[in-house]
Amino acid sequence: GEGEGEGEGEGEGEGEGEANGGDTCIDAIDLPDVAEGLVNGSLGGASNDLNAEDVGGCTEYATDGVDLFYRYVVPAETSVTFTFSDGAAGDDKSLYILGDCDQTPTSCLVGIDDTFTAPEVLRFTNDGLTPMPVIVVVDYFDTDVGGPFTLSWSTEIILGEEASCVPGSAAICGAGLQCVGGFCQQPATVRCNEVGPLDLGLNTVVVDDDGVDYTPCGAPGGEFIGAYTMSPEGGQLRVTVDSSFDAMISARTDCFDDATDVGVCSDSQSNILLGTFAGNETVFIALDAFSRGVANNAVRLTIAEVFVLAADDVCERGSTTALCPVNTQCLRTDVGEVFACVAPGTPGANNDACIVGTNSALPCGVGFSCIEGSCVSERLSACELRAGELHSGLNAGLTFVGALNELSPSCS
Repeated sequence: GEGEGEGEGEGEGEGEGEANGGDTCIDAIDLPDVAEGLVNGSLGGASNDLNAEDVGGCTEYATDGVDLFYRYVVPAETSVTFTFSDGAAGDDKSLYILGDCDQTPTSCLVGIDDTFTAPEVLRFTNDGLTPMPVIVVVDYFDTDVGGPFTLSWSTEIILGEEASCVPGSAAICGAGLQCVGGFCQQPATVRCNEVGPLDLGLNTVVVDDDGVDYTPCGAPGGEFIGAYTMSPEGGQLRVTVDSSFDAMISARTDCFDDATDVGVCSDSQSNILLGTFAGNETVFIALDAFSRGVANNAVRLTIAEVFVLAADDVCERGSTTALCPVNTQCLRTDVGEVFACVAPGTPGANNDACIVGTNSALPCGVGFSCIEGSCVSERLSACELRAGELHSGLNAGLTFVGALNELSPSCS
């Protein structure tokens, strides 16, 4: 008889513990200290102790339903993924992680409320060198739901730079690193150790699709990185791409430093201006295939330097390698056939000084011609020319019938 009584007493004790444990953050249920695990629980009889909006809004929605709290210690340099699922169709679940029980706007470290009936999956990474205790909260958006549920978790070791790695294993490379060649490396390190030389003029290069994304363009296809050294004079750098696929061009002045990107991410094919660079400066030019799966494709990359002249410098009309500065044009001067980078003159009127020739730096206005250095009315100059012809003819003893009528009536 006593044995049965003790059995009933123990049963009641266990039941009370299951119902009351984890209803508040302070009373959070400890999860087993294992790399992978699963617990079954129930929110039946639980209360609404916390709203995610009060601890930073990390789920982006309110959590007015009942909630339950769990405590888990995330090992150092480890990423953990929690999955919150239940069998109640239509129940809108929320899952979030707290760094403390202070319930301040900064308490919530990360959260999710992405689905209605599907499980909520949340990942958190402790990249520190010591274990980190966190509070995992299973919650609901609605107030009238809550029943049996499952909370599972799995962990992955976070590897540092240059650590040995195996793609697809439980040990993953840390933020900003990729597993390439068996080591966790920064994309820039991988690419910058494979830089090829580029020369002025035509270059034939090949993109390499090894899964390493280096460029700021974010294009997922194959890539090529090349280094070009500017001439001693420096100037603008332009490239033209001839490829069978959609390619994007970018550039930086330090291959290992994202901050030195020149801000160009162009999918144009011809005469792409990368920027102006100093003499002897090295520029790292990246060609990135826009679509995934593009690899081992040859691309013709033509590099041209454009030197920017100073104002009043002698220039060559139509040159593509030496350009006049802003607000000037390569125009004819008053020194024979010499052209210079000058600001266009105001079109002259009658008797204004001018310079003969197309693209003159000192032109005449509409209706005027530059004759012997002065702007002359085209109508008046035509009359003078015609009268001169008649005068010369009469002096030669020729007879002109109605000679005066040969002059336009507008000539007076």
